[in-house]
Amino acid sequence: MLSTRMRRFAVLGITTAVGASLLLVSPAQAAPGDVVVINDPGLARCLTGVTGGTTGALTEGQLAAITTIDCGSLLYPVSSLEGIQKAPNLTSITIRDQNVSDLSPLAALPNLSSLTLSGNQITDLQPLTGLASLGVLDVSNNNLSVVPSFARSGKLARVDVSGNHLLDVSGFSGVFAGGVKAASQKVTLPSVELNTPSPLTLLDADGSVPTPTAVAAGVTFVQGTITYTDPALVGTTQVTEFVPSSTSGTLSVSVTQNVVRNLGAPVTIADKALQSCVATELSGGPITEVTLTDITSLACPAGSLTSLEGVEKMVNLQSLAVAENTIVDLSPVTGLPLLAEVNVGENAVTDLSPLGTLPALTTADVSGNKVSDVSALAGAAKLAVLDVSDNRVADLSALAPLSAAVLATNQSIQLSDAVVGTPFAFRLLDSRRAVPGISALATGATYDGKSLLYGLNSLVGAQSFNFTDPSGSFTGRVQQNVVAAQLTDAPQSQLVRVQPTKATAIRSLASTGASEASVLLAVGAGALLAGAAVVVAARRRRV
Repeated sequence: MLSTRMRRFAVLGITTAVGASLLLVSPAQAAPGDVVVINDPGLARCLTGVTGGTTGALTEGQLAAITTIDCGSLLYPVSSLEGIQKAPNLTSITIRDQNVSDLSPLAALPNLSSLTLSGNQITDLQPLTGLASLGVLDVSNNNLSVVPSFARSGKLARVDVSGNHLLDVSGFSGVFAGGVKAASQKVTLPSVELNTPSPLTLLDADGSVPTPTAVAAGVTFVQGTITYTDPALVGTTQVTEFVPSSTSGTLSVSVTQNVVRNLGAPVTIADKALQSCVATELSGGPITEVTLTDITSLACPAGSLTSLEGVEKMVNLQSLAVAENTIVDLSPVTGLPLLAEVNVGENAVTDLSPLGTLPALTTADVSGNKVSDVSALAGAAKLAVLDVSDNRVADLSALAPLSAAVLATNQSIQLSDAVVGTPFAFRLLDSRRAVPGISALATGATYDGKSLLYGLNSLVGAQSFNFTDPSGSFTGRVQQNVVAAQLTDAPQSQLVRVQPTKATAIRSLASTGASEASVLLAVGAGALLAGAAVVVAARRRRV
């Protein structure tokens, strides 16, 4: 049995613990004399003016006594409503033409029945949707673009949301018919491509759909979308006006939208140098199937450009300059219908066939490449100027049908090996099908316009000669390695003739200025050498 004293101590302890716990969980109640800090100077002055108190010394009791405030004067520039929730008995608030944006503090005012906040910076009405006493709401001329549902605001009878950016005011469907003003909405939609439906849903408070008026030709509106179909609208800013379609509707909207053309699919240009060049030409705009057709002239700097892949999509290209790079393949320009001027000088091009497919080609600079055949250019009927200098071209005759001015200086032609005594077929012709003049041809070698012949064994080794036409526009150097004829064990009738025919030898030697006697002596020596070769071969067969 516990003593009476011990029982008293136990009861005292329990009582103390309970009291302490109540102190921990029960918030302190504000006293009427407690000072409330209002951080916004304008709101503080407005509230102080209502209470007759001193600025910065508003108390809980003073705020609780306020039922109506009007801070619409320039004397009270208000930006924040924080602290107004400390006036729980407010029934009417008017704050016009200020900078209020956040309505969150108003959610704690259960008695608020009239709210006028026209001409502020409000974007969200959600904090007001739970105010059951709210009957009058004026938030005209703000920055509203969405209206939440006010279904819980059963007393809401008059609403003014005019002068905002609203397309749908059906959130006020519970408001008494005709009680909603929603005129003069201004909405700017994102730019839209031609023939591409743009989302556009309009809904009045009574559930009706506003009607478009003065619609431009080529503009189609169906609830949910607006579409621009007339190509003449591309590049324009369209403004479509919508007005109420019912007697109880009030929503009128001015919809503004820029119409742009369809840019097509993006195009990836693998060569980074070409990509950069194209991007510059497009002023940094997107590289697409459509924007590439805008390019009529493309000039890329010298450097690291290796591929023209992507140029084939530039169907309106008229001029292409990509000199001093490392381009090998011209096939991307094949068939471009308007390409008239091409400069691919100082690259590594070997095949000019793609240029021959250009119907508009008038000027081509392919100098400083590795071209040996220009016959493909015969198909370029409009070609007027061609520079094929510093290449490997020996035959320009395919260009004869054209009226082009051809510059083909400093050709460097390396022929395959020739055999002493065996004619080597070789055509050297200018663009008029004439054989250019030959110089520095070795003694004992001849060229008749169709073939080269090296008539002496002494010519074995590297040989070369120069050529130039009368105008000096077709010049160059031909180089060739000459090898000796090989003897065989074949019957005499099948032996390789290592010496030229008598007549050929005489002509060749005579052309050097030798006397007739020395010519005949040389021919005789050649015959003796040939006879000796036959005897040696016969002896080998007997052995």
